[in-house]
Amino acid sequence: MITTFFFAIPFIGNLYEERDVIYPEKVKCSEWPEIRCWGHDHHTLAIFIYIIFNQPTINPMTESATLTNRSGGWQAVLLAGLVAGVLDGTAAVISTYISIGRGFEAVFRFVASGVFGPAAFEGGPSMIVAGVCFHMLIAMIWAIVFFFIYPLLKGLGRNKILVGLLYGVVVWLCMNLIVVPLSNTPKFPFNPIGMIKGMAILMVCIGLPISIIIGKYYSRRDQ
Repeated sequence: MITTFFFAIPFIGNLYEERDVIYPEKVKCSEWPEIRCWGHDHHTLAIFIYIIFNQPTINPMTESATLTNRSGGWQAVLLAGLVAGVLDGTAAVISTYISIGRGFEAVFRFVASGVFGPAAFEGGPSMIVAGVCFHMLIAMIWAIVFFFIYPLLKGLGRNKILVGLLYGVVVWLCMNLIVVPLSNTPKFPFNPIGMIKGMAILMVCIGLPISIIIGKYYSRRDQ
């Protein structure tokens, strides 16, 4: 085993020299006076020892800061998604109750119908639970999307309020022009008052909290 190891040293040295590794110059025998170099051109043993004792090291503080930034980012996304989901759900329940006298159950059965269709209105409490889960998942997805696009919004000066309100409009457009039409939810005729009310809820309850929470994370990270 040891004999094989020492016979492999010249090969390793030649390999590193032929690949033009990042070391600026070949290791000179004078840098390792206690080593008798083999040959005139291939200082293989010196190169081998140089490689072993000069491997790049990871700065624990830098690595820790990187991990902290990553975990902090996902904590911000999770918090933003939860807050937005709760605020939007609460606003939808209150608005629906004022309109038709039914709130929590009607709202989340409707959300569940996006996947299960009419069965969501006939099923048991499991459909309400499914509706809540779908609602929170959608809010979390919008928080994740915002987390990745926020660094690109330099043109808006990163004004958290303005960005949040505009993001709420984008969410409303995507949900009402793409997601809802492709889902199994019941279709209703266009209602301008309902459109304005729904857009306002998403601007305030989805766009603003997501923008403020994730914007604060980026502000702290960039300091």
